[in-house]
Parts: sequence; structure tokens; C-alpha cells
Amino acid sequence: MDQTSLFFECNLFKQDLDFMSGPFSVKQKELLLSDIVGQQARFGQVDVEYKCKFIFQESGFNKQNPFIIIPSRNNVELIKYTINNLLENKVDEICNIMVVDDRSTDDYLSALKDKKQISYLRVDNEKGFNFSMLCNIGAYIASKLECSEVILWNNDLWVEKREYLESVIKKHREDNSTISGTKLLYPLKSFNGDTSDTANISNHFPNMKDGKWRGTVQFGGSAWVATNGPILMSPVHKKRFENANHYIINDDHAEVFVTGAFQIIDLKWLMKNGGLNPSLSKNFQDVDLCLKACIKNDKVMYYGKDVYFLHDESLTFYSGNEKKNDQQFISDHVLFGKIWNDKLQSLIM
Repeated sequence: MDQTSLFFECNLFKQDLDFMSGPFSVKQKELLLSDIVGQQARFGQVDVEYKCKFIFQESGFNKQNPFIIIPSRNNVELIKYTINNLLENKVDEICNIMVVDDRSTDDYLSALKDKKQISYLRVDNEKGFNFSMLCNIGAYIASKLECSEVILWNNDLWVEKREYLESVIKKHREDNSTISGTKLLYPLKSFNGDTSDTANISNHFPNMKDGKWRGTVQFGGSAWVATNGPILMSPVHKKRFENANHYIINDDHAEVFVTGAFQIIDLKWLMKNGGLNPSLSKNFQDVDLCLKACIKNDKVMYYGKDVYFLHDESLTFYSGNEKKNDQQFISDHVLFGKIWNDKLQSLIM
């Protein structure tokens, strides 16, 4: 057996757990960067236990519909806004919805008590944020409930029109796409009405300060830039800050990757291929998953023709809950480079 599968694939997918009758536990082996000596990166094994509890809202559940998975930690007003946005646009009529509560101290159950359409998954662990495992556990549940697709959905992602979501789901199915994404725009204002520059913009895109970024493209497809770091070619968002109607991004086409802020994924394919990489906890797991599909000649599609969603990028990371740049973040960069540096050229050229 390839030893990397122990660390790069979700162990849960090989099990048959009873998640309906009470708490359950998922144990996963992961790699974490320990040190770098010269040009040699050293990784250590971390054994992580994810303690889970699932509350299924059967009201309105339809296994023919995709299962939206929304990982979230604290910032309860944000998750309330996002859920209300989905329900106001009647997304629950075309999708099942699950909130994955990542170790929150905020009271999510109270916030969701009147939302009878929203299933709830609580996940606790002692290591920290792992987007891959939060989504993997949600996807496992969706598969056992016999759904055919999951939609990874950031907690700061909002619907502009339900018809846009219907269109993307329809195209994903008609094209037999494995992983599909769409065009994302920065909202004109945040969930709380704030129109000021976010810390993300101020820190990383100072040339777009004073609101020049609002209403522009946040994700318009995949692009790559050469770097001098551990990743030889780094994935970036195509046409960031461009006008939404730019001909290159107002289009439907095959891509190398689509952002994990919104990904429709064929669930059987995801289970067969080990899910999102558990050892890429904070970054690049979305790109890694798409590259796995590309290398197998499975279809990754971008549907941006006359549709878009709103993404208030990095709102959670910059709200004081956790630092985005830490040892895990560095580990993800180094590990992604080790996995893909030698393979990227044939995929992106």
C-alpha cells in the first residue's frame, strides 16, 4: 500500500460508522512540517481524533439534491446571515444544507434552532482548523444519505439569485463534470453593512484600498505564477479585481482548478479518491483535489457565463478567531510543493 494514502486520504471513507444515534469519532493520521534543514523539509506524523455529533434535519431532505457543506467557527452573526441568505433565496428547495460547527464557543445550536431545514454537524479536535476534514466528514454523511453531489460552501459566500445556483448545478450534471466552480465577486458591503476595506485587502492588495475592490471579481478561474518559495508555480485567482463581464471570465470552460469557496463535487468520485487531503488543513486542499482530477483526466469545469455569487473573502480568518499564517499554513505550502512541483508543468501548460 502507498504509505502516503495514510496521510493524504480520509480514513473515514473506508469505515461504516453510525452517525445517527449519537456522538462518533474519526481518527486520522496527518503530516505536519517539523523543520527545514537546508533544502530538506521534515514532516512528523500527527494522530488527530475528530469528535463529532450530527443532528439530521429530515424536514425537506431530498437525496436527489446536492448537499451543501458549510464549515464555520464562531462569528455566529455571520453564519446566521449566510443561512438566512440561503433560505430567503429558497436554496433549501434545491439543496440540502449542513452547517459544520468547528469547535465554536458561540452557540450555533441556538442560532439554528428555528432553521428546521439545516442539519448540524459539530466537530471538535485538539489540533486546530482542518478544512479538509470538516468537509470530508460532512461528505461521508452525505454519501451515506445517498446524495450524489456535495457543494463546498464558505460561510462568507452568498447567493445573488437562486437561478444562478440552479444553472451551475444543471451544467455540472449535463457536462458530467467531476468538480465545478463558478465566478465569485466581492460584495458591495459585508454582512453587517460595513463598506470599509477588510484587513485582507489592506494587507495584501493595498492598491485596491478605498473600496476600489468592491463589486469586482474575487475568483474568475485558475492562473499560476512562478515563485522562489517551496511552490515553484503558485495557484492564484484569474482576473482578480476585474469587471464581472470581462469576456475571459464571463464564460464556461474547462479549468485546472476552481476555488474551494464554492465547489460542486461528484460524491462517488470524492469517496473513491480519498476526499480532500487531510494533511493540507488550511490551504491548497481545493487545488490539490482539482489536480487529482486533472491528472486522472476527470473534468474540472468553471461556469461563469452570466452567473456569479458573492464572496466576502477571508472574513472568518481575519475576524480574530484564528491566525491564518501559522505553522500549519507554512506546512501546507511546503507539502503542496512536494506533492505537485514535479507534476505541475504537464498539467498547466
